[in-house]
Amino acid sequence: MIKTANSLESFRHDTNCNDILNIFFGENYSSFVCDGSCSSSVYVYSEKYVMPVSICKKFVFCWGRFLSEPYIYSEGNDSMDAFLNSTCQFLKKAYGIQWIAITPAYTFFNEYPEGAKHVPFGSHVINLTLDEEILFSNIHSKHRNVIRKAEKEGVVIEKGVSDSLISDYHKIDILTWKRSYRTASGEESLHKTVNKLKDNVIIYIAYKDGEPQSGAVFFYNNVMCYYMHGANNDNPVTGSGNLLQWQAIKDMKAYGVAKFSFVGCRINEDKNSKYHGIQRFKERFGGELVQGFLFKKVLSKFYFNLFIFSKACISLLRHGRIVKTQDIIDQEIYKWEQ
Repeated sequence: MIKTANSLESFRHDTNCNDILNIFFGENYSSFVCDGSCSSSVYVYSEKYVMPVSICKKFVFCWGRFLSEPYIYSEGNDSMDAFLNSTCQFLKKAYGIQWIAITPAYTFFNEYPEGAKHVPFGSHVINLTLDEEILFSNIHSKHRNVIRKAEKEGVVIEKGVSDSLISDYHKIDILTWKRSYRTASGEESLHKTVNKLKDNVIIYIAYKDGEPQSGAVFFYNNVMCYYMHGANNDNPVTGSGNLLQWQAIKDMKAYGVAKFSFVGCRINEDKNSKYHGIQRFKERFGGELVQGFLFKKVLSKFYFNLFIFSKACISLLRHGRIVKTQDIIDQEIYKWEQ
């Protein structure tokens, strides 16, 4: 039987669960999500699983997003796929959800709902309980070499959530998105992230002679640190991004964080694509590839198709043509049998 709680505190009260959950279950993240396009968030739970879900409404449309993989908080007989199926049907009936949006890249779903479009996906995860010497030895030799090189050349790492760090990150974020012919989110968006997530977010910048070379935004709590966003100058000093990540890994270990996720790895990616280089950068830090699925599911074909049609009309009015957008599943699904 599926139930919901409007807050994590209510869920804990109803179930006596006091386990430490990842950041995406937290009240800070819930507030952060609901400050955007989503109107509310709830905690969906059964006798065994609990999962945070955002509910977004716009005009006649209503869709949901699973914000984290389910957490097993007690013993029970229901399976993961049964829980996900029941959750989809419950959300459709109780909240009028018309579709489940693509699951975020940082999640670790090892099952998917019946009838959902899905692709294998994963993330490289480092066990931070290992000794620092072992963590460094697990890093690929080429990464270790450029880390040492960056240190010798005077690259320094600064961290925090100050206005100056936000401003410097935004500068190189603009350059990063420009190289893909896209527009950065904006400095205001990063300020909002910092204000909402408070102690669960931190920015790192690698500097050489006062100039920002590489940057990263991490979300974290004691369970796991997630590498959520990254940016680079047009010609960053060799090893600056590697040194930044190594410093973050050491810091998170010192903070008592259990794991470090590099967030996002396409399975069997095209070796000629930009993703191959990005994923090689991540995997060479020595983490384990934790593989699962990304998925999305249509619950009402009529409203979902109407939503797609309305987006096409808006695109036609704004750009004079229909600009098709593809998510990761759209880009990868041709590789996999459904």
